[in-house]
Amino acid sequence: MFDFFKKKIKETFDKTFKKPENETKEESAIKAMPESKKESIEENPTENPEESSKEHIKEPEQETATDQPESSNEPAKESIAKSVKETLKETLLSVKKKAVEKEMTQKELDAFFYDIELVLLENNASYDATDRIIETAKKELLGTKADRFNIKEALENSIKNSIFDILNQEKIDMQKRIKEVNENGEPCVIVFLGFNGAGKTTNLAKLGFLLQKRGLKCVFAAADTFRAAAIEQLKKHADKLKIPVVAHQYGADSAAVIFDAKKYAAAHKINVVLCDTAGRVHTDKNLMEELKKIRRVNSPHLMILVAESITGSDIENQIEQFGEVGIDGTILTKTDIDGKIGSAISICYLSKKPILYLSCGQKYEDLNEFDAKKVLDSIFEK
Repeated sequence: MFDFFKKKIKETFDKTFKKPENETKEESAIKAMPESKKESIEENPTENPEESSKEHIKEPEQETATDQPESSNEPAKESIAKSVKETLKETLLSVKKKAVEKEMTQKELDAFFYDIELVLLENNASYDATDRIIETAKKELLGTKADRFNIKEALENSIKNSIFDILNQEKIDMQKRIKEVNENGEPCVIVFLGFNGAGKTTNLAKLGFLLQKRGLKCVFAAADTFRAAAIEQLKKHADKLKIPVVAHQYGADSAAVIFDAKKYAAAHKINVVLCDTAGRVHTDKNLMEELKKIRRVNSPHLMILVAESITGSDIENQIEQFGEVGIDGTILTKTDIDGKIGSAISICYLSKKPILYLSCGQKYEDLNEFDAKKVLDSIFEK
C-alpha cells in the first residue's frame, strides 16, 4: 500500500543519515565532539578510569618509626579513591552528553525538508497540503534538543505526525450511522458521485457486499440514466449479490429513481439504499445541477465521492466542484495500481472529510476501511 511513497521517503532518510559501514555509536559520538574534547578523551583512550583516578592520589609517606599498624590508612585511601572516581565519572558523562546533544536549527532542517517537499509533490500531494506538512513538522522540531542518534527518529516522527494530522479526519461509523437512521423509521440513503471512470458502480457493489456481510439489507438505485449500459452493469452486480434494483428508463430523472428506491426500501424494511449516479466531469454544469437536485429532493444521509488515487493534481478541482454539492467522505480507488499517497493527502486536506475506504482490486472483498495510523505505521515501519 502506497509503496512508491514509502520507497521515496526511505531514500530521503537514507541519503540524509548515511554513515560509514560498521561505524559504532561511540565513533559517531567522537565525530560529533568539539576538537578540544576529542583531544582530552583520546589522550588515554584505553585508560581505566579507576587507574587514572589512582594516579592523581598522592601516596602517604611511610613513617619509619611508628607503632601504628600500616593498614590504618587504608579506609581513608579507599574513600578518596572512590570520591575521585565518582567525580571523574560525572565529568565524563557530562562531556559525552554535551558532545552528542545538539540543537536543531532552521538551517540544518532546510536541506532535509527540501527533499521531503519534492517527495510529497512527486507523490501528487497538493502544494498547499505539502506546505502545511512541512511547516507543521518544522515547528515541532525547531529549537528542540535531541541525542544525535535520535535525530532521525525525531524527523521521522515529525513527518509522520504532520501527515497524520491531515489524514486523520473525523471518522464515520457506517454501521452506526445506518442504525441511527433506521431507528427513525427510514432507510439510510447513500449516494455515490464522482468523476467518469472512477469506479462508482463497482465500489457501490463492494459496499453492498460489505453491508450484507454485516447483516444489513440493501437495495440498489440505478440513478445513472445517462451512460449507456450503466443500468445493465449495476444489474449484473445485483444478480451476483442477490440485491434488488430499482431502475427507470435511460434519460429518466435521477432524483425520481432514488425517490422510488426509498419508497421500495421502506415498504420492504430494507436498511440501506445505495444510489449510483452518472459519472461526470466537474465542468459539466447540467450534471452537477442534477446532483444538487438529488440532494434537495431526497435528502441523502451520506454523499460519498469516489476518486482515483492516480488522479493527480486534478483532485483539487474535483474537491472544489463536488464540494459545492456536498460530500461526507471518500472512497479512494485503484490504490493497488498507484503507490502514491498524494491524492489521499490532498483529498483530506481540501475537503476536511475522511477517507472511508481504500479500494484495491476487482473482487467484492477488496474494500478496506481506511485507518490513517495503520497506513502510516506501514510506511514508516522500522
